[in-house]
Amino acid sequence: MRPSTTRQVQRREFAIILSDTDLATAGEVAERLRQAVAGLEEPHPASPTGYLTVSVGIASAVPGGETNLLQRADEGLYLAKHNGWNQVAAGPTGESGARPGAGTRG
Repeated sequence: MRPSTTRQVQRREFAIILSDTDLATAGEVAERLRQAVAGLEEPHPASPTGYLTVSVGIASAVPGGETNLLQRADEGLYLAKHNGWNQVAAGPTGESGARPGAGTRG
């Protein structure tokens, strides 16, 4: 799966937009990304693991639905960081506002 768009959002944050992708598939893609970065074993002295890791927030929307996709993904990112970093977490769903459980962690 190729990203439709990749953009730097802040100094250390990026957004990867996957069109025609549901939340479960976005989670799978995000987890592969997280594992790939961890697999590099790039030294990072400030990291608790001693290596570079990534935390990923994900969200999904349907055409004509919620427009705050980036905000919900950012909330997922905050959740991933809050729960210990180096993991994937979903922000609140657009349908009910309920927050799914944290995603995966290596």
